[in-house]
Amino acid sequence: MVGNPAPAVVPSVIFEGGEKIPISNTENLEVIHTPGHTPGGICLFEPESKSLFSGYTVLPQGSSGRNDFMGGSSGELTRSIEKLTHLDVNILYPVHGIVTDENVNAQIHLSLQMSAVMR
Repeated sequence: MVGNPAPAVVPSVIFEGGEKIPISNTENLEVIHTPGHTPGGICLFEPESKSLFSGYTVLPQGSSGRNDFMGGSSGELTRSIEKLTHLDVNILYPVHGIVTDENVNAQIHLSLQMSAVMR
C-alpha cells in the first residue's frame, strides 16, 4: 500500500494532549501529543505502573519511527522525544520491537540523542 493514497478517515475523537483516559477505577492513560512520525501522533502513559505506549515516537535501544512520510517532521519528532525524557518510565510498549523494562529512561534519552543526530 506504500505510495497509494490513504483512505479518508474521519476520527470520532481527537486528542490534543493532556487528556486522561480511565482504564480502571484508579488508573488512567495520560495522552501526550507527540507529532513527528505523523502530525497527530500520541503516546499514552500510565503513571501507576510507569508504562509508556510509545507508538512510533520511541522504539527500543535508542531508535525512533520514520519521519519521511507526508506530514512527518524530524524536528517535531525530536521535540516529541524530548517531552518523553521528562517521564519516569519503567516499561516501554513500542509499536515495533519487544516490550522492555531494561533501563527504559536511558533508552528514551538515547532515542533523543539519535534523533538529534539524524536531523
